[in-house]
Amino acid sequence: MPAAATKDNPVPGIVLVHGGGGTAFSDWVKMWNDRGYAAIAIDTEGRIPNTNANLNSGGNSFESIKHHGPSNTGYRDDAKPVNQQYLYHAIAATIISNSFLSSFEQVDASKIGLTGISWGGVIATNAAAYDDRFAFAVPVYGAVAMTGTDGIFGDIYEAHPKSSILWDNVEMLRNCRTPILFVNWDGDPFFKVDATEKCANTAMNARMVLIPELQHGHLQGAT
Repeated sequence: MPAAATKDNPVPGIVLVHGGGGTAFSDWVKMWNDRGYAAIAIDTEGRIPNTNANLNSGGNSFESIKHHGPSNTGYRDDAKPVNQQYLYHAIAATIISNSFLSSFEQVDASKIGLTGISWGGVIATNAAAYDDRFAFAVPVYGAVAMTGTDGIFGDIYEAHPKSSILWDNVEMLRNCRTPILFVNWDGDPFFKVDATEKCANTAMNARMVLIPELQHGHLQGAT
């Protein structure tokens, strides 16, 4: 929570979703606290971040002592029932994080946004489509509509077509009222710009911004 957040002065909030190799980054939370937002970062694989985990160095996390949801295997769990797949749990955790922030009287529940980086962008796009309470969403690099592209995620969906149907369907955005800003750069090897553009053109209230030479990483995406 920002220091100024009170019941009489509620602040906006944001849910932060990491990408591959990431975790719940405390410096990412602080980045938004310094801008007046309440913030929550989650580890989508149920792990616990080490004290030295940061946006620049990576995850540095260890396993929870209790049972948690499935790990990210790059859709190799696509033969399992939907509710046993990693992305199902990651999206659910993102939606629950909205509810959690909303429970604090210091937070304006009508002004809770969402951003995700890389895999987190895939998760954020899906979560915004399923949960219209988010005031805004900013997927960085990752989104949907990657099936058939020549990027790394295009190859992943070609290898796992069931996951493509479940988690990469751009039609989920057609009735999504959430304002969305899709962020990418034209040299990204994972998520191709033509798919990002398709997402921006399909969602009801969306724009795309390309940042030249952005590079692909947690620190770059968060910044």
